[in-house]
Amino acid sequence: MADGAKRRWCDANTHIHLDPKTGASLSQHWGVLGTVLNHYPTPWSSAEDFNCWDQAKLEWSSLQFNGQYDDDIGLPPNEGDPDFCTWNVPDYTDTENLADWSMVMIDASGSMGQDANGNPGWTYAVDGGEYFNQVAVNKQTSAGLYAWGDDLWAVKSATEINGAWVPNQDLALGTPVDLAPDNVAVYRPEIDTYVNAKHHTNLCAVLEGAKAAFTHAKAPAGDREVVLLTDAKFTRVDPKHDPNGPAGCRGVETWIVNKPEIAAQICAEAGMRVNVITTGASPRIGLASWLAESCSGWHYYAGDEQAAGGSLPHAAKVYEAVAKAVVAGDVIALHERAPLVATMTTEARTFVVPAGARALDVAWLGSPLVVTGEGTDHAFNSLGFELESPTSILYSHPIGDSSEHEALYRRMEVDSPEPGLWTMRLDTSQLSSTTRAKLDVGWVASVVESGYSPFTWVDRPVWELGDDVTISTNVIKAGAAVGGMQVASRLSAAGHSWWIPMFDDGDHGDGLAGDGVYAAVYTPMIEGPHAVKVDYEIVAGVSHTIPGDAIFGAGPGPQILSDAATLVAHASFAVQDGPTGLVRADLPALGTGDTHQDLSATIEGIFLPSSGTIVSLGEGVAVHDLEVTCLSCDDDAEELDPAALVYRLRFDADVATDAPLTKRDLLVEIGTADYRDEGATMVVPGDRPASGNSGSVALGYGRERSSFTARVAAVGPRALRFIIRVAQGIVADR
Repeated sequence: MADGAKRRWCDANTHIHLDPKTGASLSQHWGVLGTVLNHYPTPWSSAEDFNCWDQAKLEWSSLQFNGQYDDDIGLPPNEGDPDFCTWNVPDYTDTENLADWSMVMIDASGSMGQDANGNPGWTYAVDGGEYFNQVAVNKQTSAGLYAWGDDLWAVKSATEINGAWVPNQDLALGTPVDLAPDNVAVYRPEIDTYVNAKHHTNLCAVLEGAKAAFTHAKAPAGDREVVLLTDAKFTRVDPKHDPNGPAGCRGVETWIVNKPEIAAQICAEAGMRVNVITTGASPRIGLASWLAESCSGWHYYAGDEQAAGGSLPHAAKVYEAVAKAVVAGDVIALHERAPLVATMTTEARTFVVPAGARALDVAWLGSPLVVTGEGTDHAFNSLGFELESPTSILYSHPIGDSSEHEALYRRMEVDSPEPGLWTMRLDTSQLSSTTRAKLDVGWVASVVESGYSPFTWVDRPVWELGDDVTISTNVIKAGAAVGGMQVASRLSAAGHSWWIPMFDDGDHGDGLAGDGVYAAVYTPMIEGPHAVKVDYEIVAGVSHTIPGDAIFGAGPGPQILSDAATLVAHASFAVQDGPTGLVRADLPALGTGDTHQDLSATIEGIFLPSSGTIVSLGEGVAVHDLEVTCLSCDDDAEELDPAALVYRLRFDADVATDAPLTKRDLLVEIGTADYRDEGATMVVPGDRPASGNSGSVALGYGRERSSFTARVAAVGPRALRFIIRVAQGIVADR
């Protein structure tokens, strides 16, 4: 699987994807479920029939099936075994030989005109886009730079002629345009003409446009990466009620509410992964997470991790630099962003590169603030840039070319870097103390083929004030988890930032002690989007691998790691003041052997996607004929406010004659997130004799339940209708 995606491993016998944290099968992942049941390539009779090979084909069409092996696989009895799903072992997949086709697409709709601090977000997002483009030039990979609002268009390069910028050629997907020659930059006047409050945020147009761009460029399916920069305030309502207008898609009006699985369909058809960076003071984190999940991507919030008043557009620019490394399969070793210290003339940041890395890529990124105190040039261009190796070899950056000056960044690349502690350094002596205090700088370092894959996640995209939020993370090396690390997460929200230590001791929401999953529990008291940055320190002689169960025969035992490394991973979530996934049920007692029809409940404060929403009532109770209707979607509000959403759930339930006579929670599952009404009903003795049929199916993530997986069969205006498509099914062994 592509680095940065959620990793789902295969079961030894059936090759059904399993989430390593929850044990949930792939069929419970609502983004993929929409693809399974509605598109790829023809609908399966059951979501469980969709296995890891199918998902591998969907994401990596260039792989050979069933199985692609290299000389390093060598773990008896796996060698040559076509049933060994090597696609799930990142060290066995040569991602460096796959074409890197990537495009950054920046939301230029009205809401992105400026952020809460008054800075024009679009203009400085373009700086990050220029960086993205130039990295592609240097790495000789394919890339494109686009903007979108009412539609999608390729941004143009520009040349300065007689003091004026003149548009040149499109930065469309393909061989990237080298902006390094003198007087070449991105054509900003074009930007200003597109950014105004009247423009929509047409998500359908951008997805269909990305699909068309990849197809036109003849990019190999599965190697297609999109980085979408947006506040996720997608246009939801069209006053003209046009199913093909700014709020419609493929003939469906208000599609994001009525038929959101269309996003997964478009991405599956295009063979592309959509990764989302949200920016701004009030992005729609829930919608951004839905889009990323639907298209098998990741989502980061480019939060303001500095003091209040920092630049959110600068945060987005730094995250774009991080994104280019992540989509290329590199590992982030350093990601910091802060104002310069007024009293210091030299500043530095350090990070550790592990042995065997193929290349090191570092960048300093300037902020949008233009300072003229020392002259007409931007203050960032008066800084000195230096990189120092563990053996004190100095790499000095030459005078930046036109692109670097225009986009305010400096970048260095070192092949076969020495293992050990590296230092990025800035000489700020040419600036006054007043100017230093005003200038933000981003520091980014990424390592090519580091041998490590860090991941971090939060179970839900949206939480309520006072909830206990568990932040989880792990690191994979050669298919095994890593333990004995020093791990901490930095949370940023509303201009504030703080550190939280993370543990693998079994007492901090991390599951079993010593299993390689680190976690921390945080109780939010600040409303709004939260950025999560997890820093890992691999300690030589202390950190070690933690092999999993040997489901394919004998494997290597734990190994002490002899080299050190620093790693960074990201996640995000939002906190709102009000109910989040609040389930309310008014259910009668359920009699054994009886069928109960037209049961009802509601769920509030969360966006409910069509595919993959599951309702269950525990062992021996089969829920079916689920219908979900949005009760708050009939207004014509221009924005979709998840906090105000209320959905009604109607369903029938068959109770087995030998169902346990216990209280039951009503459980609503959306992807990997659970929402429940505790003690919603109780199973009581019915009139029928016991038949020995419990009505439950063993699933695979540590709890036993019975239900039907629902599929969208019909969509009415402003309503979501779920009709049973597949048989009882969801999971596994206790």
